[in-house]
Amino acid sequence: MNKYMKNFLTTVVLCFAVQSANAQLSATDYFMKGNAKYETGQYREAIQFFTKAIELEPDLAEAFYNRGNAYDNLKTYQAAIRDYTKAIELKPNLVHAFYNRGVSYGNLKNYQAAIKDYTKAIELKPDLVDVFYNRGNAYAKLKNYQGAMRDYTKVIELNPDDQDAYLAIGITQTKFNDFDAAIISTKKAIACDPKVAPPYDNLGYFYLEEDQMDLAEQSFLKCLELDPEFWDAYWGLALLYFQEGDMPNARKYFSKASTVEPILKDGMSGIEKLESQGWSYTGTKKQSLRKLFSATK
Repeated sequence: MNKYMKNFLTTVVLCFAVQSANAQLSATDYFMKGNAKYETGQYREAIQFFTKAIELEPDLAEAFYNRGNAYDNLKTYQAAIRDYTKAIELKPNLVHAFYNRGVSYGNLKNYQAAIKDYTKAIELKPDLVDVFYNRGNAYAKLKNYQGAMRDYTKVIELNPDDQDAYLAIGITQTKFNDFDAAIISTKKAIACDPKVAPPYDNLGYFYLEEDQMDLAEQSFLKCLELDPEFWDAYWGLALLYFQEGDMPNARKYFSKASTVEPILKDGMSGIEKLESQGWSYTGTKKQSLRKLFSATK
């Protein structure tokens, strides 16, 4: 998951508009109109205004940058990358242009390019928590789990209450089959905010891997108490009861999970689709899923 806030530029042009000719004032006017449209979610209209500002003032880095943000929101990532690149050409130290371009590269699964941009953003501003988090995600996508751990740990150093980073550390620790450490990290995530459902779901699966069935059950039920539509917790309970030989409850929770997330009805091909969306399944879990699918046909 990407975790970042776009640094939207709103007033930079005004700083020098009073010293410029009328053409510059017109560029500023279009720029500000683009900002207004962007802030209300009218990204296509915002792009039109930013484009007009650029036509009148081709060196306006802020307009390229903000237009890139608009393209990014429309998931037109190649166009966003082109605009961020132009903004960087005009203002080489525009840190958030590197940052957001990295996010766009990540959305295109070009994780090497994303890491390069995140690294440059960190060089320019070493205390940007979200950049370390996103670079950690990119490393994880490339299965460079050591690199991911370093970046997630840096996030905690900069922000000791970052729940997402503790969760990411826990997931990464499972790549080293260290489920005891993953449980500890996930409990730290829960301590950051006990009213958020996903950490309990993760904890349930980690307990399941350790055959601590009672604690796994408690964790899944707590997740569902906080979010009754959290399908993965129903799925976890289905696996748990299946492993315990309780087929009535396994079928019950399998049905609940499939109702909330119909893709599960596709069996292992559905799991592949979920993995492409960012869900993570260990080899052991996949073996159990295959057996569960077969038993519930």
